[in-house]
Amino acid sequence: MSDFMSKVAVPFLLSVLPICGNAQICQVENILSTTPDSQFIDNNNGTVTDINSELMWKKCTEGQHGDDCNSGVAQTYKWEVAQEQIDIANRVSFAGYTNWRLPNIKELSSIVERQCYEPAINLRRFPNTPSALFLSSSPFDFEGNNAWGLYFPSGSASWFQYTFHEGYMRLVRDDATVTITKVDSVGPSILVRNLPTEVSVTGYLPVGTVFAIENVVCNGDYSQVGSGWVSVSQTCTAQPGTPSTVHVVVKDAEGGNVLPNGNISLEVADSAVYGTGVYDSSDGSLTKNVPAKVEIHGGNLPATVVFAIADVVCKGDYSRTSTTVSQTCTAQPGTPSTVRLVVKDAPNGNIIPSGDVFSFSVK
Repeated sequence: MSDFMSKVAVPFLLSVLPICGNAQICQVENILSTTPDSQFIDNNNGTVTDINSELMWKKCTEGQHGDDCNSGVAQTYKWEVAQEQIDIANRVSFAGYTNWRLPNIKELSSIVERQCYEPAINLRRFPNTPSALFLSSSPFDFEGNNAWGLYFPSGSASWFQYTFHEGYMRLVRDDATVTITKVDSVGPSILVRNLPTEVSVTGYLPVGTVFAIENVVCNGDYSQVGSGWVSVSQTCTAQPGTPSTVHVVVKDAEGGNVLPNGNISLEVADSAVYGTGVYDSSDGSLTKNVPAKVEIHGGNLPATVVFAIADVVCKGDYSRTSTTVSQTCTAQPGTPSTVRLVVKDAPNGNIIPSGDVFSFSVK
């Protein structure tokens, strides 16, 4: 190992254990906050949502629990066995979700509070955080057995030897979609943030029926189809700060009475393909770190069609036929277990609804 790399590694050799006995120090008068309280929505379920990154974080370090994270004891883990603790969080559906994961180093760095140190984090949003090394999912390719970590006494990122050192864990999940629910609903419907989408309610509805979705902007461009069994729709857009679960309210008229849900159904126009797993499976999956050809198939695809997969690197080396367009894509170590595929009619063009227009496969 070079002298330079040895010097970089030294802080982690000394900092696996938290710095105790000293209160957090913040330079409020001299440095602007990089993670103000207003950047986070407290979901009142042990999580906070960052409205800038659209990531949902566990408030407490693994091992802690309670509103102020004062119950339990924060635990350290070796990087190689971190997935075992993540599996536990997902098995118990913490806060109702099963896609918790270890953040990559960029995501972990996004919650560093530069105004403070020991620890360099917003303790009002992440209470009782140990001032020590936290693990990330990002490997560091130098002489093997190394990974990136975040040293929260100072808020700096560097590498450590994961076969030797342990670190604390704060889990995260992607929160780029909004689930619309209503009482007695057969099943939830999904909105993709920042994507205008047609939302419909259907049932035995009176003429003039309207609906609203909490914290979601709907533009009131109502269309109403049918008589008796009626479908009423309008275009709605979930904003970056919209909570991950929202509620729809249907009324018999503007300012009128709320209709009981009963047989009213809810539908969101299909605007993207979900469930492109990044584990080994037989239906459109990617194996992490293995480049694979992803193909979009359809009889009416524009010649300029393009596609992207969230959190997956695609090279743009498009191959096209009259019915197929493909490119090489690679899931990264920090890629979530479920990602979103979006197809557009051209670069910077319009999203093509999936429906019967196209299908996809991974070779």
